[in-house]
Amino acid sequence: YTDIAWSSSGGQKRVSSSESFLFSLKCHAGLPAVKMSIKDGQHSNAVYHDSRYGPSFGHDYFGIYCDLLIALCSDSIQTNLSNSGHAYHLPDGVTDPYFLTGSREFEVADYEVFQV
Repeated sequence: YTDIAWSSSGGQKRVSSSESFLFSLKCHAGLPAVKMSIKDGQHSNAVYHDSRYGPSFGHDYFGIYCDLLIALCSDSIQTNLSNSGHAYHLPDGVTDPYFLTGSREFEVADYEVFQV
């Protein structure tokens, strides 16, 4: 979730938010539904806008780490990435940054977008 309107125009930019969070109803690790809040000091890395990608959360300054990135075309060179725990908290007791998807790179089978 983010309170920031998504934009693919205007080039690459990190967008600050103190309201953003990640959540999962079902994950690879078999955990019950989880909510991952943004870490203190990471608000400026909450959301990343780039015309080459879909939603991106927790993108660091150098683009090396990203808690969750959805590519625009998952069948292209672009890859969906999950590497949780950089800008967003891991759930209590979880140390595996790939607990959501089972690996760093993953395929999206289906996703839903909600307007709140």
